[in-house]
Amino acid sequence: RVIKWIMENAAMLGVDPLRVVVAGGSSAGGSAFFAGLPYAPATTDPDSSPPFPVAAISIRSGAVDVAEGDGTYASPSTNYFFPVSNEISPSRNLRPGVPPVIMIHGNADEQVPQSTTIAACNQIRQFGTRCQFKSVSGGRHLLSSSVLEQANRDEEAFMLSIGVLPSLR
Repeated sequence: RVIKWIMENAAMLGVDPLRVVVAGGSSAGGSAFFAGLPYAPATTDPDSSPPFPVAAISIRSGAVDVAEGDGTYASPSTNYFFPVSNEISPSRNLRPGVPPVIMIHGNADEQVPQSTTIAACNQIRQFGTRCQFKSVSGGRHLLSSSVLEQANRDEEAFMLSIGVLPSLR
């Protein structure tokens, strides 16, 4: 509902509703991913959907798959959310129309396996949507400050490339 409110109040806020980007890391990355879907997932009220899709989604070390039974990842949150983990797992709610996504994830993440992010990105690409995956060599779940600087540059370049950010000259 926050995204819907931002878009409905864009003029008052001084934002372009067509350039709203959702972003997050870890569990907030999963939440941002879910919130950025252009359709109401099964567990949400269809009236809470924004009037138009967000321009992009940016995720760092995001928990994009909390579903049980896939054999690749047994999230601690899976047990907490069971039996609705499949319904609330962002990667299980993907359909055509997902906005462009950038995912940045360390290959030494001890909490959220990088493989789940790669799988979600590959699924998005199958819909013909741009999904840029950036692996951080040796990156753990919480990225270091030196890695964050590069992640910020990667996100900025991605947003420029898809037209969300204007070129700064």
